[in-house]
Amino acid sequence: MVPIRDVSLLPDFTVRWNHATKTVEVTNTSERQTVQFNIGQNIAIVNGKAVDVNTPARLINGTVYVPLRFIGESLHAQVSWNANNSTVVIYTADKATIKAYQSTDLANSRNAALQLTRIN
Repeated sequence: MVPIRDVSLLPDFTVRWNHATKTVEVTNTSERQTVQFNIGQNIAIVNGKAVDVNTPARLINGTVYVPLRFIGESLHAQVSWNANNSTVVIYTADKATIKAYQSTDLANSRNAALQLTRIN
């Protein structure tokens, strides 16, 4: 769980909070994907479809906390956890960069890896 303001720092992600309905919506603008949470509910709306969530969004002392891995994976971002230093890495990439990254050509793959946006 991370504060929603941390999610708003990710490139291509926008966040909207509706205080009246206690709803938060996160959009990956490059992929045109959205995920919506109602505080305390175990259901999220991912691109218009209801999806079960193990950990619901929470409002704690005026701050909204959301499950980062669920958001990242629902919005087609790559998410990895480094337990050794308690760090999460999340990044997005366009389809051409992902294709180059997965290439068997080492030079193309390395150049694509260097282009990946990372927020630590």
